[in-house]
Amino acid sequence: MRRAVLLRAAVAAAVTGAVVAGSLAVLPEDGADPGRDQAPVAADQPAQTEQQALAMARKSGKKSEAVGLRTERREIFAEPDGTFTAREYTEPVRTVRDGKWVDIDATLVKRADGSWGPRATTVDLTFSTGQADRPFVTMRRAGREFALTWPYGELPAPRVEGDTATYTDALPGVDLTVRAEPDGFGHLLVVRTPEAAANPKLARVDLGLTTDGLKVTEDPSGALTAEDSAVGGTVFQAGKPAMWDSAAVAEAAAGAQGPKAVTKALKSTAAGADRPAAAVGTQENGAADRTDGAATAAPTGDPGARQAPKAALEGPGGGGRVAPLDVEVGKGKLSLIPDQSFLKDAGTVFPVVIDPIQRTTSRTAWTGVMSGMPSEQDWKYSGSAGVGRCPTDYSPVSCNGVGVRRVLFTMPLSYYKGKQILGATFSARVEHIYSASPTAEPIRLYRVGGKNHTITSSSNWSNTKDHWDSNLQTVDKAISPTSCSSQANLHFESGVSGALTSQIKTAAADGWTSMTLGLRAADENRFAEWKRICGNAYLSIQYNNLPRQIKTSDMFTDPGGLCKWGSGRPYTDVPPKLQAIASDPDHGNGQTDKVKVEFKVEWTDPTTKEAKSYSYTTPDWLSPTSSTKFTHTVKSTIPQNTVVYWSARAYDGDGYGPWSWEGDPAQRCEFIYDKTWPGKPVVVSKEYPSDTVYHDGVGTYGTFTFAPNPNDSVPDTDVVKYLYAFDGTADPTTAVTPSKAGGSVSVSWMPTRSGRHWVDVVAVDKAAHSSSKAHYEFLVSEGKPVTGQWNLADEPGSTEANEESGQYAATAGNAVTFGVDGPGGKADSAAHFDGTPESYLDTNETVLDTARSFSVSAWVRPTALGRDMAVVSQDGTGEPGFTFGYDASAQTWKFSVPVNDVDSLGEWKAVSTGLTVVKDQWVLLTGVYDAQKSGGPELRLYVNKDSKGVAQRRSTWKSYGPLQIGRATAKSGYRDHFTGDLAEVRVFDRVLPAAQVAELMTVKPERKGYWQLDDATGGASAETGGGQALTLAGDASIYRPVDPLFDIAALVGDGNLVLDGDGDYASTATAPVTGNSSFTVTARAQLSSLDPEKSQTVLSLPGARANRVQVRYQAVTGQWELAVATTDAADAEVVTFTDDQELPDTGGSGQHLAVVYDAFANSVRLYVQGQLVAGAHGTNDTLWSATGGLQVGRALRGASEYFAGAIDEVRVYSGAADQVAVQQMAALTALPDM
Repeated sequence: MRRAVLLRAAVAAAVTGAVVAGSLAVLPEDGADPGRDQAPVAADQPAQTEQQALAMARKSGKKSEAVGLRTERREIFAEPDGTFTAREYTEPVRTVRDGKWVDIDATLVKRADGSWGPRATTVDLTFSTGQADRPFVTMRRAGREFALTWPYGELPAPRVEGDTATYTDALPGVDLTVRAEPDGFGHLLVVRTPEAAANPKLARVDLGLTTDGLKVTEDPSGALTAEDSAVGGTVFQAGKPAMWDSAAVAEAAAGAQGPKAVTKALKSTAAGADRPAAAVGTQENGAADRTDGAATAAPTGDPGARQAPKAALEGPGGGGRVAPLDVEVGKGKLSLIPDQSFLKDAGTVFPVVIDPIQRTTSRTAWTGVMSGMPSEQDWKYSGSAGVGRCPTDYSPVSCNGVGVRRVLFTMPLSYYKGKQILGATFSARVEHIYSASPTAEPIRLYRVGGKNHTITSSSNWSNTKDHWDSNLQTVDKAISPTSCSSQANLHFESGVSGALTSQIKTAAADGWTSMTLGLRAADENRFAEWKRICGNAYLSIQYNNLPRQIKTSDMFTDPGGLCKWGSGRPYTDVPPKLQAIASDPDHGNGQTDKVKVEFKVEWTDPTTKEAKSYSYTTPDWLSPTSSTKFTHTVKSTIPQNTVVYWSARAYDGDGYGPWSWEGDPAQRCEFIYDKTWPGKPVVVSKEYPSDTVYHDGVGTYGTFTFAPNPNDSVPDTDVVKYLYAFDGTADPTTAVTPSKAGGSVSVSWMPTRSGRHWVDVVAVDKAAHSSSKAHYEFLVSEGKPVTGQWNLADEPGSTEANEESGQYAATAGNAVTFGVDGPGGKADSAAHFDGTPESYLDTNETVLDTARSFSVSAWVRPTALGRDMAVVSQDGTGEPGFTFGYDASAQTWKFSVPVNDVDSLGEWKAVSTGLTVVKDQWVLLTGVYDAQKSGGPELRLYVNKDSKGVAQRRSTWKSYGPLQIGRATAKSGYRDHFTGDLAEVRVFDRVLPAAQVAELMTVKPERKGYWQLDDATGGASAETGGGQALTLAGDASIYRPVDPLFDIAALVGDGNLVLDGDGDYASTATAPVTGNSSFTVTARAQLSSLDPEKSQTVLSLPGARANRVQVRYQAVTGQWELAVATTDAADAEVVTFTDDQELPDTGGSGQHLAVVYDAFANSVRLYVQGQLVAGAHGTNDTLWSATGGLQVGRALRGASEYFAGAIDEVRVYSGAADQVAVQQMAALTALPDM
């Protein structure tokens, strides 16, 4: 009796498939509780990004997860030491339900309509109750659907256990078993007896096949692929199907009694004796103790009985005798054609299992291959697969012809591009071993193939055996078997310098998108090394964010100008000063990481022809901001008349960023030193001097005078002409000749736009030698970007206020509270000051020259008006250089400057008139000091956009102390602490014209549209605030889960927009924002397929002939891209910004995309999942106006690029949202009040 029970359990496990690792634990630490935090990803989540998690980890001394970077298969933790640890899982370990990340749970539950589905998987699966002419299984993802129907009428009601539904006697003696997988399903036909196998209906089983938005094909290897019919790319796939018998069941049960007992049992089972058919379709608990000869311990009771292995019938090789299963895809049907000779063979051990499995496509993959069956594979197998020589001593039939087995895993690596890799570990679970007790038997880890090598559903022994390039590591120790849902028990720990770490370093440095790893036995001729490895492996990577690559556009020589090479390289008459601007992704969010820059200078010795070089590292640690220039003056020992090359890279104390020359093509900056050539000419302009002050202005001519360099070695009289160009990037070509050799000459020029301008001038001598280039820059009102900007949108608990350029981070007093609502409501953030001596922000640096023109602005909400209060000031010796705030005696706002420092006899003060200051009300205050105003220096005070006060300043002095927010200095100490809320403090080292003061009102985010896309009425989805609706076009529709508990969740909230890529879109009637000032547009998008063949637009704002802005999936690069047309013309230049780390994915709740344009900073940013990477932002001053309505899912101008997949949470704001607001919008919960 005991033997019969064990046999039934074994057959049941084989029939229903392996127990999948759907509840695989996400482990913050090895050995920790496998349970996972399932807290909602809410708007106030304190660690959405790497920077936020790093700040929390440093503060708490404990690792902190960057929850905003979670995916179905990845998690990232910041460590207290400033590094990060990421895990990449092969199988999905979590999915989203109702705005929460929850563990995968494939357990079937009954739904309200009587059907069955898994509790939480990454696809929407429905198993029927057996109705005729209705699919017995339906799988959906991102609006795409795949369904199979039983061809022989009604099915019996399913018997459901765990993740499996069994339709007993779908045909006489044949069970149909359907199993939920974490990312798909498997359907098994279990032929229980030879009599059942003789049924003519098994000669060909024509399953009904229906799809929506898919094209199903069979590749030459027999694998099935379901591609998106509109845009291409794989949505679902299945490996080559197979059929196999139950020889392993008898082998495992009799294995402990020796080979003779195995042979006897096989003969008996094949003859029909002791056949366990009655138990088919049931599943009992109990750990397997042997697989293909593997054993750990004998069960109690009958000493000769051994429990049959779970994995005995999991697939080809190690699961029984195998035969080919032909598959044909026809119109409306998927035909399975079993091997009739195999079914009729007297040696076939029943039950026989016929098993194709469909799964979604992901950037991870795993498979098993066999030397004896070189064209077969175990594509994305459930449970475990063998590694080593299949032990025919214990499994003579099921291992017959299998030979050697190996397993392979493809892991995505694009996220680690450019990061400093500090360590790597590959981990897996060994479910079975050969010996009865653990003994040390080696297993090896290899890299398979080279850069971006991936395995597919067609990968097998034949096409992979020659790609095992690098043996990375061997683990040779006793391993106690474990289940596929337990802790990993096999770890290839590479450490800092191991081979796996080295390979990951290479991949990160070279921008690999993936790497394939493989496991194999050390000696593939020994049975003793046989193991079974679960498919749910993971790769752990420890990394640091290195400083970003210094761009050649941020490298200059003086003299010489912008980095050039080849024929454009400059000549210099002196060894030039090299200049570079660096940046570090870990700088910001209140962190003060600083860097040094290493310069490398190279040349070929003109005499010896030897390569020469030297390096120089700047001595000081400086903040890596756009205004910080790292410099080095080239040594005077460099040779003349020789091409000299130079490069630069940043160092953050942990590692070096890439050299500036690295790329495709590699390119170094160049110059030639020749002191016999003319030096750079002198350039001067009275109207437009080259200083830091903005000078009036557009439409006013200026005179620019060129003269020879008096300090070079060439006589001034040798200079006979000048070549010049305004605002050019090429060498100057316009010639002008002085009245006599060596004389000066003047030209007139009028600027037609505001901002920075320049003129490049070259002097030419009598021998036609050109001088070094003089690069003369000047500023034209309006308007120079801010000198300092503190949005005060920092995370609650921050000890610093981040300054947008990263240069002037301000230390916060203990009484400053971040995270309160700002002037833009929930879409904005502010800081609260409680009025006590600890309520202040101190920049610790002088920011403004108070003797020259400057402007200061802030959003202010006072909560008390009983005393003087300073909003912004800058320390002098005994008096502030200026004070900007509230005057209690006058009961109004003021902008003042003391008459002098230390002991001032009074102050020059502009106060607001004609208004009443209201407590608890937001107001925009702006103070402008115009030092060059005709009629004398002037102080002007604006309230909102109106000038409300003006005064003369009749004495001038300069303060040298740090800028203060929320207090002002005095001889007795700090005073006038502010009580209330402050936001978006900005200071400018120039005059802010009235028109730009008015524009400051629009920088504050103001919602112009929020479409939750939860439902649609009359073909339109309403705007949350009652504004213009999004009208649905084509076959666009709103998906709403029928059963919110078990159906695949909408991306966010109760529904999402579904588009088919073939003419579907949604649009507003008019443009919610035009793009002629600051704006923010966001959406959450989920592609229907991985790596589609066609580009697809998520959002666009059209003009008459071009798209003002377009957010899209770019098929050429396979990346998210922001495209900005510089003009509204059909042939306009299009500037693109690309996120090259977070590749588009079909998993989870899609990816949140946000575009923020800040007209003041002249910057545009593309955020993906709340993250901003180097290539996804830059300077942009495009201001032309969109004229058409917002387009969702297409581009109205140019190629339509219709989107295929799901879109949700579309938002539009006038004004530039800060990063914290973007991260709140990226949350998986709807925020209607934001």
